[in-house]
Amino acid sequence: MVLKLAGCLIIAAATWALPLSSASATVDPSDFVVEDASVLVQLCSVPEDHEYYAEAIHMCHGFVSGVAQYAFLLLGSAEVQLICYPDSPPSRTEAIGEFVTWMGTRTDLANAEASEAVVRFMEERFPCN
Repeated sequence: MVLKLAGCLIIAAATWALPLSSASATVDPSDFVVEDASVLVQLCSVPEDHEYYAEAIHMCHGFVSGVAQYAFLLLGSAEVQLICYPDSPPSRTEAIGEFVTWMGTRTDLANAEASEAVVRFMEERFPCN
């Protein structure tokens, strides 16, 4: 019961983000737990005609945005900065699209924690010079 309630709350909270057009993916309510990076990629690349499109995209945007903000807070303000956004950063939708494409080249991270994969992407995509 608690797990179902938590899942419903996650889905409800996820409805605050913006849509993302994307590639094919299979998603069901169990994926909203985001167990690893491959599940996050599924959520971020669900097609617009999928029955859980809105929930999946919102969960993707919320998850990635939360990890990105936290990582930037920790890694962007450290003595040795690892993440630096450019003066004209990509939109959230563009960055998530880049993350999905990048994950396609990083099959070694499919089973990694989703937050770890997002941070590694940010370190490569937004390095400090």
